[in-house]
Amino acid sequence: MTVLVEPFASVYDDRSRLGVILARGRSGFEAYAADDHSLGLFPSPRKAAAAITTTRPWVKTSPNGANNHRSGAGAD
Repeated sequence: MTVLVEPFASVYDDRSRLGVILARGRSGFEAYAADDHSLGLFPSPRKAAAAITTTRPWVKTSPNGANNHRSGAGAD
């Protein structure tokens, strides 16, 4: 029997869905990326959301952590 699970929360960047967080009871909160692969179990929804936002492969960061992603008007 398949049990449908409602998302605890969805994580967005503007209008792009980055992933979802599912409440897993005593196990914690499971984070899923936008491509539906599990990122693991976390003790809090905040840590699950952090895992989702840090696994965005399209955002390039330099070694010092600065965001080098440029888009929109005026981008080279």
